[in-house]
Amino acid sequence: MTKQISAPQPKRVLECQIEKLVSGGNGLGRVNGKVILVGNALPGERVQVSVLEEKKDYLEAETLQVLEPSAQRIEPVEDHFYSCSPWQIMTLDCEQHWKIEIARELFNRFCKLPLDFTIHPLTEHQRFSYRNKLEFNFMMHQGTLSFAMLQRGTHNLQPVCGCLLGESRLNQMAHNILEWLQARKIEVNQLRKLIVRTCTGGAIQASLFIHSSHFPQAQSLFEKTGLAGLWIYEETTNRKHPRLIKQLGIPYLEEVLRHRVLRYGDQAFFQINVFPLNAVLEDILPFVRDEHLVDYYGGVGALGIGLADAVRSCMVVESDRNAVAFASANIALNHLTHYQALHGRSETLPNYIEGDKVILVDPPRAGLDAGFCNEILKKLPKRLIYLSCNPSTCTRDVSRLLGAYRPVFWKLYNFFPATPHFETLLVLER
Repeated sequence: MTKQISAPQPKRVLECQIEKLVSGGNGLGRVNGKVILVGNALPGERVQVSVLEEKKDYLEAETLQVLEPSAQRIEPVEDHFYSCSPWQIMTLDCEQHWKIEIARELFNRFCKLPLDFTIHPLTEHQRFSYRNKLEFNFMMHQGTLSFAMLQRGTHNLQPVCGCLLGESRLNQMAHNILEWLQARKIEVNQLRKLIVRTCTGGAIQASLFIHSSHFPQAQSLFEKTGLAGLWIYEETTNRKHPRLIKQLGIPYLEEVLRHRVLRYGDQAFFQINVFPLNAVLEDILPFVRDEHLVDYYGGVGALGIGLADAVRSCMVVESDRNAVAFASANIALNHLTHYQALHGRSETLPNYIEGDKVILVDPPRAGLDAGFCNEILKKLPKRLIYLSCNPSTCTRDVSRLLGAYRPVFWKLYNFFPATPHFETLLVLER
């Protein structure tokens, strides 16, 4: 049996056999020869599904009932699993296997590269409590202010008590903050969301986004909970630029990667699971030793600075001004006189791509800009190191470069256990 998931009113109810899992995490089946992509389904299962949307070439559906369950199916540990980590329904071995298979199929199909991927090993106890960042919305539930998450594929909120993907101290801090809000009878329409973050050292920061500047004195929240840092933002009509109205405590978190100290602010990007990041850096190390490195999409400098003991020089390029400020501060903090940080979009700053350079990229899910790939093909740097959080856009980009480059290293890393997501590392040689 499987836990029931509330879904939109079905257009049709069908039965199908699931053949495999595909990029994005859904199961693939066929009905009358037409592909159907099914959530909450595993290979080998026969399922009854509700059709959510009919596309030209395929159907999208959700499982209503598992008629013939897979031996790899297990009971999810959270009621809201489908919103945060839909692969809680399978064993760890099954998860690792299908992440490899999905990567193999994508690279074989779009790049004609039969890459025999391996995935960095993961133990069962690392499958949960790994996230160093949690984000919650708010709603009223049974007359009480509650945390909430969006139901997968909808704009509907569902109440949650916390999230087991997050570190236990994060969940506890979030509850302490919620209790403070409840005790002061803060109305739900005053609140937008809460983000809590932590680091290996244990310090915790919180960012509270509100709709009204008329808000209780935040000093007591800061002191009562023992937060290392607290930010209060008032959200305007433009959610991309909320207005900071209060900041208390230390304005950064601090992490150590390969003996280098890295600081980052509450809004800066940083990996939500830092433990596999050290493995990634160790695997990159042989390909940057004694090289001049350009770290595009460099953020606060985590990757580039983590390689500081190996490279001859490094330029960190990043479009976010706040992240560049932290990258510059991290360079100074680690006394890296052979490093620089530069503000600008990677796509508009191709001047640092040169034939004798090694280029490191860790782009967002959208992947590399086509113009950036063209600059690579024009300047032909000796090596491109590509860390990707989206195998679909990664295969698209690699296929553009294969005329001039060949892969010499490839590996997967399970940064996001119990979800369909993973990171792919490829090293391309000229």
